[in-house]
Amino acid sequence: MHRYWRPPINYLLLPFSGLYWSGLQAWYLYDKLRGKVKFDAFTVVVGNLTVGGTGKSPFVYLLAKILREEFRVVVITRGYGRKSSDPVVLSDKLLPVELTGDEPLMNFIKLEKKVPFVICKDRIEAYKIAKREFSPHVVILDDAFQYRKVVPDFSFLVFDKRFFIMSRFLLPAGPMREPLKAGERADAIVLNYKAGRTGDEKIYPDKPHIRLRYKPVALRRAEKIYDFDEIEREVTAFAGIGDPESFLKTLEGVGFKVKEFEHFPDHHWYKPEEIEKILSPGLPVITTEKDYIKLPYTLKDKIYALVIEPEIVEGLEIIESLKERIRDSIG
Repeated sequence: MHRYWRPPINYLLLPFSGLYWSGLQAWYLYDKLRGKVKFDAFTVVVGNLTVGGTGKSPFVYLLAKILREEFRVVVITRGYGRKSSDPVVLSDKLLPVELTGDEPLMNFIKLEKKVPFVICKDRIEAYKIAKREFSPHVVILDDAFQYRKVVPDFSFLVFDKRFFIMSRFLLPAGPMREPLKAGERADAIVLNYKAGRTGDEKIYPDKPHIRLRYKPVALRRAEKIYDFDEIEREVTAFAGIGDPESFLKTLEGVGFKVKEFEHFPDHHWYKPEEIEKILSPGLPVITTEKDYIKLPYTLKDKIYALVIEPEIVEGLEIIESLKERIRDSIG
């Protein structure tokens, strides 16, 4: 949790949250007046109400993995943190991570290049590309709950377990992008417990809930897969993600003793000297798949990536119902 969201600093920032709220009201009014676009393909939005790593990207991956078994699926995302602003298409070959951003490229690889990604800040332009090149049955709009120019057919709102202890203040005094009431626009809630124990909490009691957690399955270094017991128990770890604590707990949960842990900002671009410093103690080094994909090629054979698979532990019937709606839309 960001230090600015704790008392007393968060109270000092409340006047700025008031200004943010005023801006939201103007945005809501404008949203009611402007025209909206409805895509031909069935449109699924995945988003959140808070800043930080709630786990949207792993859920997008899992949703695309499930839906691709029956439908032509395209993921549309802005590729946050990438070093290019031009539209980019991932379809049959890999592209430099600088062009795509870390999360789109990571998910494209995990989906075995079987689901195209269109990476563009303008989702409407991205859909034109997707329609022209892939004729999808389904488009998944990543991180688009606040992107109100497009009318979705179904919306998932993702929260992680930290939400239950977080402030409900709006930015910048708290983590909320929109007031909690805005979540009523969602069709289903995804509670991401990551490495923690699942519970029976509900945020919007009248909405269906999916409960998600991460299953660590292996380590990967270069092109080789390792079991957890193939490397030493004492390790160094680093991550540039929104919720580094969950990564640390996952490592500890599979038996590693993390002697040193370096946390970098989300979507951090690594410099060789930063990695060399992390490697200097001589212990095995583990990072996330998202961070591993951005490492300089010459260092990838010195570092392990923790391979995780998100899994639905409750609420799979919601996905089955969604599939039925997609079938109906195709006719």
